[in-house]
Formats: sequence, structure tokens, C-alpha cells
Amino acid sequence: MAVWLVNTIGRKMSLVLSSLPFLFGFTVIIGSPSVWVLCIGRLIAGVGVGMASLLVPIYVAEIAHRKNKRVLISCIPLMVVVGILGVYVAGLMFPWRWLVLACCVPPFMMLLAMIMMPETPRFLLKQKRRAEALNALAFLRGPDVDHEWEANQIEESIGFWENTSYLTDLKDPTIYKPLILGSSLRIFQQLTGICAVIFYSEIIFADSNFEDSSLAALIVAGILLLFAVVSLFVVEKTGRRVLLIISAVIMMVSTALLAVFLKLSPSKEEEQEKKPSSFSKTNSDLDWMAICSVGTFVAGFGLGWGPVPVLVISEMFPLRVRVGATGFCLLICWAFAFLVTMSFIDIMTGLSAFGAFLFFSIFCVLNIIFVVTLLPETKGKTLEEMAAYFRKKSRKK
Repeated sequence: MAVWLVNTIGRKMSLVLSSLPFLFGFTVIIGSPSVWVLCIGRLIAGVGVGMASLLVPIYVAEIAHRKNKRVLISCIPLMVVVGILGVYVAGLMFPWRWLVLACCVPPFMMLLAMIMMPETPRFLLKQKRRAEALNALAFLRGPDVDHEWEANQIEESIGFWENTSYLTDLKDPTIYKPLILGSSLRIFQQLTGICAVIFYSEIIFADSNFEDSSLAALIVAGILLLFAVVSLFVVEKTGRRVLLIISAVIMMVSTALLAVFLKLSPSKEEEQEKKPSSFSKTNSDLDWMAICSVGTFVAGFGLGWGPVPVLVISEMFPLRVRVGATGFCLLICWAFAFLVTMSFIDIMTGLSAFGAFLFFSIFCVLNIIFVVTLLPETKGKTLEEMAAYFRKKSRKK
């Protein structure tokens, strides 16, 4: 739906509309008399999440100046982490209904802000609305810039990339290869177990006998934010592949250690049967191993596998298919996020907690293999250079 909207009514109005499911869904949640109504409200708000996840990167990419476009796109996952941290903080302060009411503030602010923002110059030029595009560029760049020159550059890129029939797109290696790689990136991103760790971190700490598991979960969210900021500053120096590999290694080690902790730590029933002994001190030390492992895991994710896939995907696709291809990769991402989150308890029941986190550790190893063997480096590459790379790889086969 978001892909159809963004190509029909434009980027700006699509973002305005995306705020409405948030507000309506949160209103339903606040007044929910039962669990089923609560789930319906969450489903409605989830529509807004899906729309905004697709629309925000597109809007940012099309209004940003080419010199700072990559930095601004990298800031999007960072802002998601800021939101997660904000909810954790608010959760310590408010009852859940007041927390949901507080969550109405950001979409309402987005609604007001987007009404005052211009449509993207690229969409306006595609619609042959050149005068409006020049006004949008004047708003975005200021009066002392050659808006005619930038408008001409955008029109040339539109003409270059959009001369191809959509029916032949999936036969084009510059389309189907990045689509496969982008979808795989999103799948591996979720199979690291990040959603399970974030959503169930408070339960993990509660089971680890921490007196204030909510505070421990808040610390974890703060670590995620810190390393997302670090990633923003180092991604252009290290390159995408190196950062993804380092990130996966950190997550692999931390999930393996968390699995070991869960294997060694006795259950609460077992603890109640044991008499106080020197094991109590050892178990307390193991509890710290849990929070350190989870903290290291989210640090690794925030450093690489959180923000970098968004950036890589934006750098691989030709402009003519970017909206649809990005939307497809995002659909894959949310589908696997849903599967991992919903099946996490079943995985823990079937494989035990030890087996569940060992499962995620193994997938981190597969992430490394995928990046080393298949993923190209996109740092400093233009869209034309990436297209030439995929054509060259196709000819070799």
C-alpha cells in the first residue's frame, strides 16, 4: 500500500497519511477493554510503522543534498534507536495507558511538521511540475543556490534510469541481484535475534534474578544508542563490509556466551531447592555475565547490522526501482522480525534457552560468510558503478 501511495500522491502526503494509523491505533489501545481490542490497536499502529519505515528513507534521500545524503540515511536507524530508548524511559515513569498516550506525541508532531514541508523535487519533476520543484529546492537549499542546475541534474537522472520497461526489470542483473542481496541482508539482520533480545530483554534479566530488570533493559537500550552513534561516524571510514563483519563477530561471541550462561545458571525452581552455599556467589557472577552478554550483543548490532543494511540497500538499487525494491526488502524484514519474535518462546521451549541463543550465534556465523562471499562494498560507489558491477558479475557466470 505504501509503495502505491508514494508513487500516486507523493512522498509528502504519504507521510502525512502514515501518521494517522499511529494516532488511531494508539487511541484504540488506550481505550481497549480487552486483550483482543488491544491487539487490534497494535495491528493498526503497525500499519503506520510499516508505512513510515518505507516512506521516511525515500523522503530523506530525495530531499537531501548529494554531499550529505548517506549521512542522513544512516541517521534513520539511529532515530529508531532513540525512539526505543525513549519508550524504555517513559515505561519507567508512566503506567502503560499513559505510556501509549505519550507515544501519540511523535506521530502528531510528524503530522504537523510534514504539512509544512515541501514535496520532494524528484517527485515533482517526474510529475512535470517544474515550477513547484524549483520552489521546493529553494526551500530546501536556500536562495543562494543554482536551483535550475540541480533540477536539470535530477531530470537527467530520471531520464537515464526510467527509460526501461518494468516488465523486463526482473531479468536485469542490476535489479534482481541487488534485490536478492538486499532481501538476504534483511533476513540475516533479523536472524541475529535482535528483536527477540530487545523485546524480551526485561524477561531475560528477570529470569537472571536482577532486582530491577526494567533498569537493566534501559541500560541495554542506551548501549544500542551509543554504538549506533559510533557507527554513524565510522561507517564511511571502515566501509560497509568491514563494519558488518566486525558487528557479526561481536554478536556471535556474545550470543554464545549468553547461551553458556543460560546453560550454567540454574532455574528458579532449582535455586529454591538448593541450600545457601558458595554457589550463590558464583550464580551472582553468572547473572552479570547475562547483562554483559546482552549489552555486548546490542553494541555489536548497533555498530553494524542495525544501521548498515539500510545504507547498503539504498546504495545498490537504480533510482527507477528504488521505491518498489526498498519496499520489498522492508516487507521481508518485517516478516522475519514477526516470525523471530513470535517463535522465540517456542524456540526456547523446543531447544531450551541454551539452544535458542546458540541458534542465533550460528546465524551470526552465516552472516559473516554471506558478507565475505557475496556482498559487494558500496562505499564511495555511484549507482552507475554498482550497475556496472552487477552486469560484470552476470557476464562472468
